[in-house]
Amino acid sequence: MPDFFTGQCENGQPSDTLVTEPLFGICDDATQRYEPAYVSTGLEAQASWIARVDNSAGYEVIFKPVDNCIPIFKGNGKKQSRCDGILLYASTIVFVELKEQVDPGKKWAFEGSEQVKQTIKDFRDSHDTTGKMLFAYVANRIQPNAQQAHFSIEAV
Repeated sequence: MPDFFTGQCENGQPSDTLVTEPLFGICDDATQRYEPAYVSTGLEAQASWIARVDNSAGYEVIFKPVDNCIPIFKGNGKKQSRCDGILLYASTIVFVELKEQVDPGKKWAFEGSEQVKQTIKDFRDSHDTTGKMLFAYVANRIQPNAQQAHFSIEAV
């Protein structure tokens, strides 16, 4: 079972980023395919943000990359498809998938939602979510005006 709370990626690098800024972005550099997603707090770098996070409430938010950081394997030994990262604050867990695709058929939205659903399943199989609110977002910087969708799951 994967451990989402190790504090380090499979390559040994630290994984957690504490963020308190009122506005920040989540990035996934397409030119660095095997590097995990990361947080950007520099407002001058907003062009590189795939997802914008409004933290005007001032939470202490921890961003944890999942894809290219936390190894999750299928029964056949191959790596499981995973979302890009999770945000943790208070009793809330937000699973985030980042896309940069032009797709009139919205295949990116379906694929992204499947990745998030699988990661939530793997997370729940590994960790107790009692009393937590789980949310999922799929963001696409290239199609920012696409119908937005998210879902939430209350863990009891």
